Amino acid sequence: MEDMEKMPATKQYKIWTQKELIFVGVLFILMVFVLTTLLMNMDLVKAAKGAGETTAVYREKIVTTICIEKDSTLWDIATRYYTEEYQDLNDMIEEIKKSNDMVKDTIHEGAYLIIPYYVNCEITPHY
Repeated sequence: MEDMEKMPATKQYKIWTQKELIFVGVLFILMVFVLTTLLMNMDLVKAAKGAGETTAVYREKIVTTICIEKDSTLWDIATRYYTEEYQDLNDMIEEIKKSNDMVKDTIHEGAYLIIPYYVNCEITPHY
């Protein structure tokens, strides 16, 4: 009996249940997923900042209102606001007429016209 008292104590190991193993496995996979996602996002942000914040440019149709000046014609006005989205000046004149419910090309000094045209718009991502 004295020999048994002198023997070092043995460690007792806990055997995990199947539920505990599944829980730890799912927790591990979730942690790997979250860390991977975070690292990927950090790389994307660094790449965007390193590239000098890319800006998306698109064209948007807007309108303005003008007061018709003496001796102005629809051709003059269309020439001033013409953009590449129109096939030609006649196409732009037709859009001006349509925007103003006009049937004829006749305009009068002092009257107002709605003029549709296109401009560049930019979207800069903020990280």
